[in-house]
Amino acid sequence: MSELRSRARESLVDPLTGLHNRRGLFAAVAATAITTPDVEPKVICAVAADVDGMKGVNDSYGHHTGDAVLVDVAQHMRALAANRWIVARLGGDEFACIAVGRPADLTDRTAELVERLGRARMLSGLTVSVGSAVVPVDADSDVRQSAHDVLRIADSEMYRAKRSRWPA
Repeated sequence: MSELRSRARESLVDPLTGLHNRRGLFAAVAATAITTPDVEPKVICAVAADVDGMKGVNDSYGHHTGDAVLVDVAQHMRALAANRWIVARLGGDEFACIAVGRPADLTDRTAELVERLGRARMLSGLTVSVGSAVVPVDADSDVRQSAHDVLRIADSEMYRAKRSRWPA
């Protein structure tokens, strides 16, 4: 039984960074929504981040170096989120932070995280492109679907920001 529990926990974690993986992120969001006091209105905020120039790192220095960059980014994300966000590596060089709560509590927190991530410089010298979004959640909402929706919107905003910084 303990082996099954251990494997179940491992299936929610990205083995390289120790952050939640995509499945773990949505499970943690659902658990957080259940334990968040029933306040109205309630929102889910997402911040999506993508490492700028990651393909060049892998192509020039190899995937071992790329992995070190991803671990560095994960450490930055974890530090900046400071136990106030659910942090995940979604895959490749994409990361996300999600929080559930009242708009008044999350508005400044989201702006601060976006600003700090946008000016963060990793040990590698790389930067990240960042996007954010907020969606309302009511008592009838499917919180997992709302989390998918807010993450999709934040991801679109992140790619819009990336295009504005790094024209093709």
